[in-house]
Amino acid sequence: MADSEEITSSCYAVKIQIEDRCPSTRSGWIRQAKLKQCSNIVLPCQKQLTLEYHCLPNTWQNRTISVCTMPKFINGHKCAEFNLRGNSIQPLYETNCSQYIPPCPFRYSSLVAYKYQRCYIQKNSKKTEESIKVDRKNDGTQKDISVDSVWSNLKYPWPLVVLVLFVSVGVGVHCVWKKICGKQQRSNHHNRLVTTAVVTENSSLTEVELNGHLV
Repeated sequence: MADSEEITSSCYAVKIQIEDRCPSTRSGWIRQAKLKQCSNIVLPCQKQLTLEYHCLPNTWQNRTISVCTMPKFINGHKCAEFNLRGNSIQPLYETNCSQYIPPCPFRYSSLVAYKYQRCYIQKNSKKTEESIKVDRKNDGTQKDISVDSVWSNLKYPWPLVVLVLFVSVGVGVHCVWKKICGKQQRSNHHNRLVTTAVVTENSSLTEVELNGHLV
């Protein structure tokens, strides 16, 4: 990749270079592996080793490094790192990529580290989780995928949900209140009719009694 800087090799790792970024897809990884040509390297001190292309963050997560070295299994839900001091791949112990999107398994090969892009977020840089994009168009596929697009698919528009819920509750309360008030009004109207009828009847009886006395 561009802006690379080669670092001294060892018997276990060669073509160690600081890169501006690492591949984020399988096709991108394969393309860079072909350019790196790790399989053609024969180490004079370790002739039996089979070297593979890798591109990983360093221990401090402020650089990305491409290297030809032996693949390793990363255990414990950790990101993979390339340790420059030991010139070897190892787990980045302060991480827990099982909580990332997508999550990493408990055990995986360093050759598929590109799948877990949040492991590549650099500290003290302008990159954030939302700005990491997986450019699949450049890798021959049809659409771009980014970490923030994954999150946007998972998140709901909560303000709108709260507003709809609030309106629904308000309408429900209004309907119940209207129903109760309607029943109360009908009951009061009925009571008034009964009271009026009783008063009218009593008045009629009183008038009859008075007329009887007068006769």
